[in-house]
Amino acid sequence: MLRVASNALIVPPFECAWLSLGDYQLDGSCCLQFECKGENDVTIILKPIAGAKRWQHLQRQQGPAGGEHLAVEQNYTIILGSHRNSKLKIEKNGDEQASATGLAGCTVDPRSFTTCWINYSNGSIAIGTGPAGSSLSFIWHDPQQPIPGIRHIGLSCWDKHVSYRNVQLLPPLAAAQLQQLAEQQRQEQARLLQLQREARLQEQQQQRQAEQSDASMGDSSAQCSPAAAKSAPTQLQSCVVPSLLQLVMESVARSMAPAGVCHVLQLSELLLPRTQQLYEAAVQLAGGWFGLLVRQHLDDLACLSVDVMADILHEPLLDVSELEVFQALAAWCQYGSQPTADAAQQQQPEEQPQQVQQQRHPQQQQQAEEQPQQQAQQQQQQAQQQQQHCEDVAPCICPAGQLDAAGSLAGRPPGDVQELLQLVRFAFMPEADRQAVLAHPFACSCSYVQRCMQEDLQRTNDAHEAASPRGCYTFEQRRLVRPGLSSTNASAAAAACAAGGEKAASLQPAAAAAPGSRAGGWRHFRRRLAPSCKELMYVCDGDRNGVVHYIGTDYGSKQWVNPVASKALDIKASSPPSRYTDPKALVSGQFLNTSFAGPRYIRTPQQPAAAGASAAAAAATPSTWWQLDLGPQHRLLCNYYTIRHDGSQDGFVRSWVLQGSNDLQHWLDLRRHVSDATIRLPGQYGSWPIGGPAASMPFRAFRLLLLGPTQSHASPWAFPLSHWELYGYFYKLGTSAAAAEAQTAS
Repeated sequence: MLRVASNALIVPPFECAWLSLGDYQLDGSCCLQFECKGENDVTIILKPIAGAKRWQHLQRQQGPAGGEHLAVEQNYTIILGSHRNSKLKIEKNGDEQASATGLAGCTVDPRSFTTCWINYSNGSIAIGTGPAGSSLSFIWHDPQQPIPGIRHIGLSCWDKHVSYRNVQLLPPLAAAQLQQLAEQQRQEQARLLQLQREARLQEQQQQRQAEQSDASMGDSSAQCSPAAAKSAPTQLQSCVVPSLLQLVMESVARSMAPAGVCHVLQLSELLLPRTQQLYEAAVQLAGGWFGLLVRQHLDDLACLSVDVMADILHEPLLDVSELEVFQALAAWCQYGSQPTADAAQQQQPEEQPQQVQQQRHPQQQQQAEEQPQQQAQQQQQQAQQQQQHCEDVAPCICPAGQLDAAGSLAGRPPGDVQELLQLVRFAFMPEADRQAVLAHPFACSCSYVQRCMQEDLQRTNDAHEAASPRGCYTFEQRRLVRPGLSSTNASAAAAACAAGGEKAASLQPAAAAAPGSRAGGWRHFRRRLAPSCKELMYVCDGDRNGVVHYIGTDYGSKQWVNPVASKALDIKASSPPSRYTDPKALVSGQFLNTSFAGPRYIRTPQQPAAAGASAAAAAATPSTWWQLDLGPQHRLLCNYYTIRHDGSQDGFVRSWVLQGSNDLQHWLDLRRHVSDATIRLPGQYGSWPIGGPAASMPFRAFRLLLLGPTQSHASPWAFPLSHWELYGYFYKLGTSAAAAEAQTAS
């Protein structure tokens, strides 16, 4: 069945999700932009009537002789990644009309979402990648009469699950724009064909040259033949010469250092969009060097614009404490800055000539005495104007009358200050850092800082009370996933809350950003990620999107290797390893006919002996569990998990609990099952979501603990398990943080 998870629509095989709302109905033409992820067959269906599935439905039609016959419902079908993810195909009424291979957009990526667009207008279908109107991949015109009355769009697939998100219905592209894109596509194809012909000619020349060198006598093979000399100009002509700007950007990106990355950011921002690649490289490096920039180049960091600072603070490589983030923003806002020693030395020599001049020219003494009074009056007027501006524009940022020494409010517009302050996670600070923040001149003069801190702490306390009444768990002082709020999409906010460390709540008044401003765009669905954070989304039972498979592929970069055999993660059970309790086999992905964890008996002398029980069993309580340790350098915000029963005909679990821990000693319940009859057959999967505050907490280790006996009469306290997978938001800690966590756990 259709399912929505993590802001994505997951379509199962042969199903179809129809965009039936009024805003998504076509009027003969449209441009559909979407993001998709799947192994193959991302399918878009255009029909006059909605409601069918992926396969073609037949409808009865009147024949020319008056009889009835069956015919396929009229439709256009666009398939990306058809034929095992090798080609793009367009069908009309079930018959293939056109196909293409080797072009962008012909295949899909099973690991990450790809942005695509499809433009339809009166039988003409244009397909491209990226934002709508860019990078045309294929265009097709219906040679026959177009299907009339196309009004509905269906998102479908074939034999594998496909995920869709960010589906937008835009106005159709203009004919002139499509012609321009088609001309660019023809030129690009012609250029590629020319390069292929030149490559073949060069290969033939090299083969002839090799044959001549083999047939020649002596050392002629060590000399350059005329054929090689003739092929050199051809090779130079076939190369694409980069522009001077491209060469300069590549050189600057290779030689970038912490001392100059802020200057590169300022310059590349002024030349956007031509310097987009250089700007992105500089933002990535600034995020990785952010701690060093705060300690050694704070003045350069404070000169950046609000857009650049926001991009740096959203960089996934950012791995610093929240106190350093606050100190950087305080310096950026120019609060509490003191004049340097060099500036004081420069001011002293300027005062001495003024005194000498007053002694040499007594007639100017009266004018010199009047100048400070005039300057004081001007500063007072500026302060009054700035105070009035604060009261009218941003009363929530700073109380009236609290200005800095220069008579300006923080040196920045109040909206920019408020926008960046929302990116500080006060709840993740230790008590010493919070006291340092409250003692900072910036916090003393800006009441909004104190209010942000109080709201963050209040939300964290609410989450703790909901998760554990005793408050035994504390948030780690790490940069976790925090949602960006969208006031127009409640479901997106709820899903973002499941991925963040706090509840989705706005820290600013409702009327904050004007339409079209930056604050109204990037904050809606963008998250501030942890270092190397990766969203592992559950799609279906037995998929390859979980954390075990992700670690086994070396974070998606290599072929899968058993992570237990490579010691990338550790799995233990309540019973010792044996033929039927094999951790390596549990994560192998293969179905296990017999795999279980036996009970470990805990002595409890206070427990009364049961009738007919042995003395050993009467004095002990069975404890059966499976434990998965991701390692001290890994954390997972788990929001879904899957287990699979082995091949035994009984022993189906009914009462168990999934727990999480960071020290392997104290465990917190994530989801508790009592009399859960989901698993009823051998080899059956069972998958469950994890919601509430538990999904917002990162854990290193997870445990499946049996709470009650299974349905097995022979071994009621054995926990059969053939497969176990976890999903959510996965990230790696820094080297120092991982070492500290490992020492704490040991």
